[in-house]
Amino acid sequence: NLTPKQQQLLNKYKTPQRSARGLGGSGTYKPEIVPNGYGEMIQQSAQKHGIPPSIVAGLIETESAWNPNAVSGAGAKGLAQFMDPTAAEFGVSPYNPQSAIDGAAKYLKYLVDFFNGDMRLAIFAYNGGMGNIQKFNGPIPGSQENQEYYGKVMRGAYKYGYGKQSLQDPAVMRPSIAAQIPQNQPDQEVDHGGWTWDKDKRIWVEPA
Repeated sequence: NLTPKQQQLLNKYKTPQRSARGLGGSGTYKPEIVPNGYGEMIQQSAQKHGIPPSIVAGLIETESAWNPNAVSGAGAKGLAQFMDPTAAEFGVSPYNPQSAIDGAAKYLKYLVDFFNGDMRLAIFAYNGGMGNIQKFNGPIPGSQENQEYYGKVMRGAYKYGYGKQSLQDPAVMRPSIAAQIPQNQPDQEVDHGGWTWDKDKRIWVEPA
């Protein structure tokens, strides 16, 4: 489901690493390269809920590969892979793309609030459940899917314009390189491509 613009960039940058750099790196969200014409929906919903749109795009790509009819073995449905109880709680129609996209941004914002602005924990929790992530203060031990989830979302976010800073995140590096980098301490600020957490308004703010 590549757009003509994506295909042009992929033809120009042959290796996966170069393709990611060709598709991303400007630091500006690129709605025109989001598959199936969902780019503007994502931008509007992300802006409404105070979440970087490229992260929403990366999350949806990770969840369903842009298939609005996707169903997981566990019963998660639609673009944003909502389970029925969560969909009901947040008023989401999982198979309706606009509802699913808005629901993903709304739910991610809820998780960001729960984790006091920590986008990394919020993204892990979208996949692994906030109770589990709160318990372990990070990804679920022994769950390869959950441990790899944040990195996959951020690689997607980078592709859709999140910015070069995401490549410096240990989660998106090769394991051999990431192992050499100290983990962020809880009191340290995490660089999110220039986006900053406004503690008073409780939203993520786009760089000026």
